[in-house]
Amino acid sequence: MVGAKYKVKEIITKKFFGLKFSLFDNKQLFSWLNFCVKNDKQQIVFGYSLTILPKFKNIPQLYYLSDEFDIFLADGRGMYLLYKFFGVPLKSDLSLPLFVNKLLEEGNKNKYSILLLGADKETNLLATKIIREKYSNLVVYDGIDGYFSQNEEQKIVDRINFYNPDVLLIGISSPKKEEFAIKWKNKLNSKIIVPCGGVIDILAGKKKYVPIFFKKLGVSWLYRFIQEPKRLFKPVLLNGLSILFFLIPKMIFQIIILKKEFSIPKYYIKNKR
Repeated sequence: MVGAKYKVKEIITKKFFGLKFSLFDNKQLFSWLNFCVKNDKQQIVFGYSLTILPKFKNIPQLYYLSDEFDIFLADGRGMYLLYKFFGVPLKSDLSLPLFVNKLLEEGNKNKYSILLLGADKETNLLATKIIREKYSNLVVYDGIDGYFSQNEEQKIVDRINFYNPDVLLIGISSPKKEEFAIKWKNKLNSKIIVPCGGVIDILAGKKKYVPIFFKKLGVSWLYRFIQEPKRLFKPVLLNGLSILFFLIPKMIFQIIILKKEFSIPKYYIKNKR
């Protein structure tokens, strides 16, 4: 137990097939995050989705950076089902968008403060406005858009720390959001930091949540592609197909047939750092 006052179990994180995943049910996760907020314990929450895996090949730092975070979600049912198929004892298939929604609900109950970092100015303003209207007990500070240079980062950090939000959502593209989170982790006062990509667009109503039908089948990536076929042809559709026809058969052959260990990062990152 961590802290007799709150009777909360710390989240256990282990590596399975080269990737860290945290073992929790949803109740335990949010009990732990509440404990962290109340006790000034910082946690970076990250999600591995199926379509992020092929990005390790061209952006290996995406893996090395994310490996330093604290809590790891199976971001979507596809990743959850893949790991459950190979016997990994994951208890939650909570995607990042649904996690953020539940975090906002929990924050509303406990009067958290929050700040959105990312997206364009219009989208950030809209998402901030919608959250304020929906969650009356949340303290929602004016957000900061994601269009800033590396030279401006210290000013961004100073502005965030001026507000001192309990929760910081970083809705910037990869690997910039991961780089920002790791680089400034020790200088940010926020307790819960969530690199969450396009979630701010969803909060602003500019993108839709994935329907249950696609979630249950584990093909949320296909729905995302249908929404934006031109933009997401390579980063989502091709990556999704490569998982189905290359990565999964390779894992089955090596793990089940050959009874050998398998590392997803090593599969994509041929040369070690």
